[in-house]
Amino acid sequence: TPGEALAVAVAGDYAYVADGESVDGEEGNLHMIHIAPPEAAHETGQALTPGRASGVVVAGRYVYLADGREGLFVIDVSNPARPDPVGAIGAEAFPGTILNLALHGNHVYLAAERAGLHLISIADPTLPEYVPPSLSIPGTTTHVHVAPAKQTVLVAARDGGLFAVRLERARIYLPIVVRH
Repeated sequence: TPGEALAVAVAGDYAYVADGESVDGEEGNLHMIHIAPPEAAHETGQALTPGRASGVVVAGRYVYLADGREGLFVIDVSNPARPDPVGAIGAEAFPGTILNLALHGNHVYLAAERAGLHLISIADPTLPEYVPPSLSIPGTTTHVHVAPAKQTVLVAARDGGLFAVRLERARIYLPIVVRH
């Protein structure tokens, strides 16, 4: 990819690469790479977003892209040659720069730098909705991971440690500090 390849998600025969910022508006922030067979991997399509793509998850025909200060983008990837942005929720809906994301059921959890952890409903992927309240995390929230079997969201925060947040009815509750 021409950018900085900050994250990758794989589903089936495709890798979806969050590629930082576009180069002169000519290249996309999301690159779709056909990876079967691996020795013949090639790009099939790309989607341009306005921010700095730093996180990506895929579920079914949709890719969810963390796009820095621009928010969350939902991209329909059912046509590998023409990924189609179908939904978005901009950063005006919630504070922070989105660095990473995790998917669980009909919700996306966003690691939002100094703004903590945000929850977004994707019951309708074309109309993502912010679900208040956000959870303030000490330090810079950089990564989020959902552990469904443990009913826990794990949040890594630079200068703050690792936080475990209970997953209960898709709401964010008080963190349990694992290491601080």
